[in-house]
Amino acid sequence: MYFVFSLHWHVWVKTTIFVSYTGWIGLVLIAVCALISAYTGVILGRCWVIIKDRFPDKYAKDHIRYPYPAIGFEAAGIYAR
Repeated sequence: MYFVFSLHWHVWVKTTIFVSYTGWIGLVLIAVCALISAYTGVILGRCWVIIKDRFPDKYAKDHIRYPYPAIGFEAAGIYAR
């Protein structure tokens, strides 16, 4: 029991320090940024699936090393790569 308490004690201290400097709005802002990042990741994943479905001859391999430039190239041409 003591080990579990000491393991999570530093998280409580960091959260307390964070809230004391920025207030509760800072904690809400961190949560909102995390949700926006997660949503952006989902959208990028969906874009990659669409690209693989529309261009199976170019992106049929199991692993593409640079998927973001490939999405940009297919979306806006050479200038977005």
